[in-house]
Amino acid sequence: MAEIAHVAVQRAGFQDGDKSYGLVLDILWETMTDDDTGQWIEAGAFADKTVVFSGTIGAGTVIIQGSNDQTNVFTCTDQTGTAISQASLTTPVGALIAENPRWIRPVTASGSSNDIDVRIYARLVM
Repeated sequence: MAEIAHVAVQRAGFQDGDKSYGLVLDILWETMTDDDTGQWIEAGAFADKTVVFSGTIGAGTVIIQGSNDQTNVFTCTDQTGTAISQASLTTPVGALIAENPRWIRPVTASGSSNDIDVRIYARLVM
């Protein structure tokens, strides 16, 4: 069980006619294995978030957690209200994150033979 550091890169948004789509934050937690916890990242200003899971989940689960204080923690849901929880993976899978907590992180639970990369793309809504 380890805390996995994230790498966050700010990328320029894009322009579509007279509309500007601001800044995008590309956050990566790489090579998460059994019972790892991702380092919290403060991303509340980036209200539009999508998570992509890639790699291998052998016999475990990875979830996305949110919190406004890093103490009271909840499992994030997708646009249908279903908990974002990936239990098997052989090809990349993505999901919209419905909530906009101040802090966000991935967590792997039990299992074995896990090698998971978790990437969140977050767009600054202007």
